[in-house]
Amino acid sequence: MTIDDLFRRKVKEQGGVVVMAGSPSDKPHVDKLVAELEKFGIPYAAEFASAHKQPHRVLGLQRAYDHLDGNIVYIAVAGGTDALSGTLSWHTTNPVISSPPETSKKPREHNMSCIGNPDGSSNGYVGRPHNVARLAAQILTHTDPSYTGAIEDLKSKKITDSDKSGKLLKVVYAKRQEGD
Repeated sequence: MTIDDLFRRKVKEQGGVVVMAGSPSDKPHVDKLVAELEKFGIPYAAEFASAHKQPHRVLGLQRAYDHLDGNIVYIAVAGGTDALSGTLSWHTTNPVISSPPETSKKPREHNMSCIGNPDGSSNGYVGRPHNVARLAAQILTHTDPSYTGAIEDLKSKKITDSDKSGKLLKVVYAKRQEGD
């Protein structure tokens, strides 16, 4: 397995994330995750490999990324019966976050099969792409303290946006009570 030299260098300096998806049909969710990782400035690599159909490829990729000189966080994206997160978390000493795509039948509902992985599969579950990226940034803050600043900046923006919305609602409801 070949790993991009730029990613290799960035992982050494900043840590990085490997987004591993079980199928190209998971691409829309991977796109959301990648966009959120970019907001934090986290280096990432994206791979597509099925734990059911390509177990040797999954394990080969995992071994290659585990041998990088730096800290890695895996994000496993798999719909259906998620063997990917369990396989990764069993075979690596790095953290694995399961973030399955939304089901096609119910938007905002995620496949929860990753929750029932057997003992020894220590993956965590986070559904929303922004929260997954934030958790990855939190895990990697000991590698690169700049992630702390990115987390704080996004928190401040959320608070500012919430304050603005609250003030606007207060005005709207005050006018409503006045009969406007």
